[in-house]
Formats: sequence, structure tokens, C-alpha cells
Amino acid sequence: MRPAYPSTLAPRKSWFGTFSGLTRKLPRDRLLRIGFGILDYATPSAFDLEGRPLRREIVLSTTHQLKLPRLR
Repeated sequence: MRPAYPSTLAPRKSWFGTFSGLTRKLPRDRLLRIGFGILDYATPSAFDLEGRPLRREIVLSTTHQLKLPRLR
């Protein structure tokens, strides 16, 4: 990936990069979205039956979608 993936990104700032690799196993003629990771956090004041904090996940991804061309 070029340029390198940033470790932080300030609010209202953007990052642009180029992804490359094999697409042989990716679905064709279907919308795809690139994921960047998962934010895992504890929910304040919420606990399970054993007293452990309840965890939540937010998937971080782009708002753009792409479609690979159909193979002929």
C-alpha cells in the first residue's frame, strides 16, 4: 500500500492510498467496501451477568464502494 497507512488521522482529515494484490478470489459484479479495522471498546456502566464490562465493536471502513469487472 502506498503511501504507508497512517497510525493516526485528525478529525476532518483524509488519507489516500493505492491498494494492490490478487483479485482472483474476490466476488465479481458485486459492490465491495474496503475495511480498515475494528474499534473495540467497553460500554460504560454496562456489565454482563458475571460482572464483566459489555464490549462493543465499530467497523471502520470507507464510505466508497467499488465493483470489480466481470470476467469474460
